[in-house]
Amino acid sequence: MSIFHVSYSQLKRTFVNSRLVVLSVLILFINIQVVEPLINASEKVGVRAAEIGDAIDTKTSVFQPFICLSNSGAVSLLLPLFLLVVLSGFPSAEEFDFFVHIRFSRIKWVISELLVIIGTSAVLTFIIGIISGLLLGKHGELKRAYSETVTHYLYYFRGETGEYVLELVPANLYNQQSFDTALIHSFLLLVLQFMLFGIIILFFAVINKKILGLIVDFVLIIGGTIMTSADFSMKWIFPMPHAIIWLHYEKILKKPIFPLWGSYLYLAGGIVVFAVLSFVFAKKYRVNTAT
Repeated sequence: MSIFHVSYSQLKRTFVNSRLVVLSVLILFINIQVVEPLINASEKVGVRAAEIGDAIDTKTSVFQPFICLSNSGAVSLLLPLFLLVVLSGFPSAEEFDFFVHIRFSRIKWVISELLVIIGTSAVLTFIIGIISGLLLGKHGELKRAYSETVTHYLYYFRGETGEYVLELVPANLYNQQSFDTALIHSFLLLVLQFMLFGIIILFFAVINKKILGLIVDFVLIIGGTIMTSADFSMKWIFPMPHAIIWLHYEKILKKPIFPLWGSYLYLAGGIVVFAVLSFVFAKKYRVNTAT
């Protein structure tokens, strides 16, 4: 029995798990908070542009909703909470897992669980990206560019600076990052953030305090969201703002507020620290401990 076989088995069980029923709630939230505002803005700008005789592309890239997900305060809170629900049964303690512990050393078991975390984080991020793009329906287009109906919104509606759609694709983002770069960073940073939350759960499970790990993640998510919303400078000690690209930049000037490489270092560093701690304390894990 190989490490990869064990990891694949648990990963497969994770995505067949009944807890994924909350995915329907996430889809509804994404549609209301991201997709519908983009579609409404597209139709609104399209009508205004036609009235004054401008030619404008009203289609939205199928990749843009995913970028918006990583840059919307409300949704960026929900995504990690969704991850916690998915990982609430992790590490698994079914009959198959007891058999694994008999055959495996604790170190091999930790490695297999790390692979599960990596796989879960990447697959969930990919699924979220695909779903958010599909929700655009006929309004979506396979292109790699910011929607003109968002980047030109203030041109057509100068007095509407408080519009919600402007928060989904803020000027800090499209003035500072190309579409392709923003898409890549959005994916990688969200995967790393998911991995960090997952590996925190693993570490506390290893020391037989899994519930405490879930609580720590919850506190980090809520605390980071509050600090980010209030725009306190100490927000950078939490994982949440590090996956929100536009927070790293000024709106107009080519000047970073917080270096993007610093966020990669923060997230990757946290992952390494908790991975090492999981290996160090691996022998303390009791197979029959549920919490």
